[in-house]
Amino acid sequence: MDEKEAALLKKRLCELDNRSRQGGFALYSDFLDLYGQDIFWSLKLRDAHLLGGYDGAERKVACFCGDSPPLCFVKIAPKNKKFAAAMSHRDILGSLMGLGLRRETLGDIIVGSESGTVVCLKKVADFIVENLTSVGRTSVVCSLFDGGDFTSEKEPEQKTVFTSSLRADAVIAALYKLSRSEAAGLIAAQKVFVSGRMVTSHSKEIPINEPISVRGFGRFKLVDVQKTKKDRLRCTAEM
Repeated sequence: MDEKEAALLKKRLCELDNRSRQGGFALYSDFLDLYGQDIFWSLKLRDAHLLGGYDGAERKVACFCGDSPPLCFVKIAPKNKKFAAAMSHRDILGSLMGLGLRRETLGDIIVGSESGTVVCLKKVADFIVENLTSVGRTSVVCSLFDGGDFTSEKEPEQKTVFTSSLRADAVIAALYKLSRSEAAGLIAAQKVFVSGRMVTSHSKEIPINEPISVRGFGRFKLVDVQKTKKDRLRCTAEM
């Protein structure tokens, strides 16, 4: 996101916040990526928060004086499982963008073993159901479903590493088998986020039970930290 785009987003979020508080009604933004969420948090707006449709969502909408954003869940399943090719995140996103949809109308895309799910704004849900007929070379059928208790099919993989501290560069280096300087480079390149807030210092400590996103590598959450007899830290993360 360049400076002009960032300035426009700040203006838009502030406008939504002002209109919501002055009018006494709920308003919602389009989906924000991690850079957009960092801008949202930097504004320190009252009565505003982020929701992505389910626990653990990465892409989220800003909610102003409301807790019910107009989000829908669309299941994307092959018409014939026998002749279906495996669907990837890239395949699904490419097919959706090929329909002329803006990325801001689409939230997370979750790929399961036999189908995929896209979280989207309500205003484009019916359009997707009616017009998305193929993903790659696979013919698909789309349907809306209630995502109230939605969880990803994929069970998180647990990984245990040993570090000297909870510094961001140390933990990231250990989890992704990088050097400390490589991990620090990712932070300097603005590619590391904690709960949607950009990490700007490689010495920042990684918190427990908060989602960490490392662009180009994936996401993780520290779920347990224990000190060893040699004063090192045994860190367990869900990847």
